[in-house]
Amino acid sequence: MQTLKLQLKIIITVILCGILFVSNFTVIKAENKLTNIYLMGDSTVSSRDNDYINGWGNHLYRYFDKNQKIEKLETISQYEDAVRYTSSKVKIENWAKSGASVRSYYNDPKLFKNVYNRLKKGDYVFIQFGHNEINKNCQGSNVKTYVRYLTTYINKIQSKKAIPILITSPPLNNKSKGKYYIYVPAYRKAMVNVGKKRKYK
Repeated sequence: MQTLKLQLKIIITVILCGILFVSNFTVIKAENKLTNIYLMGDSTVSSRDNDYINGWGNHLYRYFDKNQKIEKLETISQYEDAVRYTSSKVKIENWAKSGASVRSYYNDPKLFKNVYNRLKKGDYVFIQFGHNEINKNCQGSNVKTYVRYLTTYINKIQSKKAIPILITSPPLNNKSKGKYYIYVPAYRKAMVNVGKKRKYK
């Protein structure tokens, strides 16, 4: 009888140790997980070799960690401007393309499809379009179509349990008047309304 009790104690101890090991392993794994951020947009977001014409996406990593490993992604994506910034804290992949509109970006097989295929639960996707919508050469859209594409992006990103973040187009600098102004107010308003409807801030 005592032998049986001893065996039961040993079995219970082994099980409890196993649970504690798995729990600790899970916590360590969660703490070491990188935050993944994907950027979608036009030239005002894109990364290029020329600092003068770089968008804000080329500088975002500085707000997380200045010591970043930077690499081009053309061997994976066949898109020469895709750039990955990696540190111990965050991984940022910039898939923005100069001249892109909300429609052309979606239809280009090198762009949204590549972002979508990489998405995992908890990833963030920053979306900024609007700057090129009034340009027919960029396959620009009217406001109604713009909203439809934005909604499609949101639905597809959320289907991967990733988190879309909407960013309105930046203002332009009117040097003659010495002040900034909203460049595409109708599209900015439309994006804000989409965000409110989806309960985004």
